Amino acid sequence: MSTTQSPIIKIFAGFRLSPDLKEAVRGEKSHLTAELQIIPHQGREYIGIYLESATPTVQEIKDVHEKIHTLIQAIFFDLRFCTPSFVVFPQLFLG
Repeated sequence: MSTTQSPIIKIFAGFRLSPDLKEAVRGEKSHLTAELQIIPHQGREYIGIYLESATPTVQEIKDVHEKIHTLIQAIFFDLRFCTPSFVVFPQLFLG
């Protein structure tokens, strides 16, 4: 008997990993929290988090933006973090 799991859609929010931030991450991987993840997407790397809701409100997205920015500044306090474009995109996971 075969059981088929339905696909899971998760929403990722974060910043594109700039060369400066990428270099800082390599040296500080142990300081990344469970909340902050680095993922590949369409040939680029991003640092951010998966949203808890599959249908977030604009306010929830704004709150996540602030949270990620604060986490990055707290972990990489000596890095001058210029804010690149904030991105939000879905990812489909097949089980």
